[in-house]
Amino acid sequence: MNSRKSSIDARKIQILWLIVREYIKSGYATGSKSLVRDEGMDISPATSRNDMKQLEEMGLVYQPYNSAGRLPTTRGIRMYVDYLIEVAPQRYIGTPIMTQEDALEFHDDRLYDLVSALSSATHDLAFCSSPDSGIYCIAGISHFLRKHSETLGEQIFSILDTVENRTLFTRTITNLAQPGRITVCIGEENILPELESCALMVADITLAGHRCHLGLLGSKRTDYGFNLSVLRTMGV
Repeated sequence: MNSRKSSIDARKIQILWLIVREYIKSGYATGSKSLVRDEGMDISPATSRNDMKQLEEMGLVYQPYNSAGRLPTTRGIRMYVDYLIEVAPQRYIGTPIMTQEDALEFHDDRLYDLVSALSSATHDLAFCSSPDSGIYCIAGISHFLRKHSETLGEQIFSILDTVENRTLFTRTITNLAQPGRITVCIGEENILPELESCALMVADITLAGHRCHLGLLGSKRTDYGFNLSVLRTMGV
């Protein structure tokens, strides 16, 4: 990420962040005039158009059709997420997802309660897999459907089929999990083609001495900052 950012000045980074955030919030493209009018940037529309054109040449944004604004590419979202992982502060201040009791107890019901709380906080699909015990649980299918069905359309059902394929999905998240960090796969970065419209987050944690892979699945428009902050409360 640092090598990419070194070739982009601060103003273009600010524009990219605004484009990504608007996409996450509404799914709409951001135009040059809205950057000046709605975001309060102290530049002319001509300057913002030129900056967005350069961001497009870098492969960070694209124009869905002529005269439209810009949407972020997966690479543009990746730069934004890498920034959140590296420097964004933890900002989840709701009810703690994992209590001290959760960290000391390990059984099916406790893991399901933990996953359910994670889904309730984020409104994304939550999952937990323990290679040590073979336990696998998911929660939040209804949250996932309500939040992402408009964005994902009919493919949402093949996504759910993939998550419910225990052997395939647990093998995938086991390969992604890295101790001490949160792994994020965006769009076509996902190994499984059925998840190419999704954002997948996997945290490697330890509960009562057992290694667990805890995570969230949403569309590419998921709230990356919030979800990362929630997963960080798990001690990652």
